Amino acid sequence: MGKLLNEMVRTLAFEATMNMAEGEEPVQPRMLKDLSIAIERLERAATTNIKREEEIRKRALEEAADVVEETAIQLGNDEEQVRYFREKLLGVR
Repeated sequence: MGKLLNEMVRTLAFEATMNMAEGEEPVQPRMLKDLSIAIERLERAATTNIKREEEIRKRALEEAADVVEETAIQLGNDEEQVRYFREKLLGVR
């Protein structure tokens, strides 16, 4: 959801910039300042979203690895096989 909102606001900012550039009236410094602040905040939010997504993926992979490990042990696999499943197939140590 965050990505979608960021892209919508980016598009609006781009369109506003294009309209200002095509207009006959000079662009007011206050408007440029507000636009640059908005863009900075968008970029910060995008970075936060990326970090959040990475953390969610990491946690999901670790949880899956735990389930695979538990299941492999229940099925009688030895430690080496369990380690193989975790490390090689899931990339989790």
